[in-house]
Amino acid sequence: MTNQGTADRDLESTHCPDCGTVAPLPIVYGYPGPHHIRAALRGEIALGGQVHSPVRPSFECRNEHCGHTFDTPTL
Repeated sequence: MTNQGTADRDLESTHCPDCGTVAPLPIVYGYPGPHHIRAALRGEIALGGQVHSPVRPSFECRNEHCGHTFDTPTL
């Protein structure tokens, strides 16, 4: 059993290292299914696509004017 509430609180305290916007979007990689597309449209996740590179950031800033992607959350 995972503790989703704790993960949500940790994400809400995380901020973009470029602009400071809180609660970045987790990036989901791979071919998106219908549930991924709906979650992205609701602004819950960012779609990363099928990446064939060792560099795969974990988060994307939710500020539409920033859009910075980063790996390590900044608390």
